[in-house]
Amino acid sequence: MHPFPRRATRPPRRRVVGSPDASFESDSHVASASANNGPAGQSRDQNSADASRRNGLTPVAQLAEQRIPNPQVAGSIPSRRVSNDDHGGLYKPGQGYWVRVMTAVASALLIAAFAGWLWQQVGLISLPNKFYTVGVQQVIKDDVAKAGATLTFYSNQFNKEGKAQPIGSAMVVGVETFTASSTITIEPPTMNAERVIQDANLIGTAAASTESFASGTSLVSVTSVTGTPVVQRVYVQAGAAILVLIIGAILIYWMVGLRPPSVDFLVSTDGEMKKVNWSTRREIMGSTWVVIGATFLISLLIFVCDIGLQAFFTAIGVLQR
Repeated sequence: MHPFPRRATRPPRRRVVGSPDASFESDSHVASASANNGPAGQSRDQNSADASRRNGLTPVAQLAEQRIPNPQVAGSIPSRRVSNDDHGGLYKPGQGYWVRVMTAVASALLIAAFAGWLWQQVGLISLPNKFYTVGVQQVIKDDVAKAGATLTFYSNQFNKEGKAQPIGSAMVVGVETFTASSTITIEPPTMNAERVIQDANLIGTAAASTESFASGTSLVSVTSVTGTPVVQRVYVQAGAAILVLIIGAILIYWMVGLRPPSVDFLVSTDGEMKKVNWSTRREIMGSTWVVIGATFLISLLIFVCDIGLQAFFTAIGVLQR
């Protein structure tokens, strides 16, 4: 037994480098670990600590690294996975760029041409009219053709009694008189079977043969009939063209950007185009000059042959000068 009892020495405290606040491990934890493990445990701990120091990591930092495979550096932006949502939901964004762009441009040109054709076709459609304007060659009396009165349309065919044949009727909306003519605005007329208002040659009252209609004349000649459509024709044309353009834009976006089969085809096409061995500018210029030279040589040869044949046939009397 040693004459002087050895005072128990406190194990050194180890500083945790990986911790942001540079905290220390508790003395009791280190002492209990050393007592429980014994000399062999202390040796293993020492070897592990030496290896950690060589790697620049402490046991606590190693544990943190195991729990967080990719630790973020303080002040850095967290990494995130790029998804299709970052590109407007496009399928395979960035791949086959030029092939997809040129496909979209060509499709847009076709759709624009179709919209222009549809504009012209809609202009040929007969729209329903809310009013008609009838032009006549005489000044209409206000007491006969006034708002609310009923006028009758006649054809230029007369029966055996000399009366015109009625083909339809309409109610007057308003009358506008000029120096030697008038215009009558009427509601959509009620026409007889297989008759249209453009067939009307004369206009008058229902009893045109006995009642005076205009300036003492029973019937008045119709000079023009113009319909006022419910909706302006240009609005219908513009609406049809814009609808086609909108639908076409949606289809192009779906085919070029969202539909996997078509996108895969365009991407594959772009990959095949990259494998093409494109000629250099020097090769293209050389080939162009060869073609130009060959064209002139062939033209000269044909000219010489033509002159020779002309001289030959003239010499033998087939051709005359």
